[in-house]
Amino acid sequence: MAGRRDPLVILITGDKGSGKTSSMMEVLRWASERSIEISGIISPRCFDGKVLVGYDALDCRSGERFGLARKPGYARGGGWMRFGGLGYVFSRSGLERANGILGVAARRQRGAEILMVDEVGRLELMGKGLAPGLEQVLSSMDKKPLVALVSCRLGAVDMVRSKACETGARTRVWRSGDVPDLTEILESLTWTVA
Repeated sequence: MAGRRDPLVILITGDKGSGKTSSMMEVLRWASERSIEISGIISPRCFDGKVLVGYDALDCRSGERFGLARKPGYARGGGWMRFGGLGYVFSRSGLERANGILGVAARRQRGAEILMVDEVGRLELMGKGLAPGLEQVLSSMDKKPLVALVSCRLGAVDMVRSKACETGARTRVWRSGDVPDLTEILESLTWTVA
């Protein structure tokens, strides 16, 4: 990466099922085609046939996928936790692993040029879920020039934006239903990362 650039946090926001994770997957594909280094976690849906049973975590660097959240009847084995009235149970080991991946990416000297966190919602607003990893990512923003792409539910935008601004990072917000704005996101990344 040539020269020092101000860090940028891009928030892809929208309601459940609005295309936030699909947008993140598209950016991952786009970056891979251009040999842009990328790290972080994307949380794609997990199906049993055609039935949505939960969400996995995808390690953007290694491509490995592991369990993160399941509908209660689909959680296998031990180590699943319930938080409040959320309709899913969460894998203790999956959350620890996801937060570890985010922490390692945040601490790397010559880290990824794009760091992804998917998704910030009610669990993270309670300080749970991916909140510890998100905190490490955002607190590292002032130490190296990078782009953080964070998908978040509408109710979490102000919290993420506030934490990002504390580090001096610039923020941009895209509503996931406003695609073809994805092209705009990619052009923004090209300008920032190139």
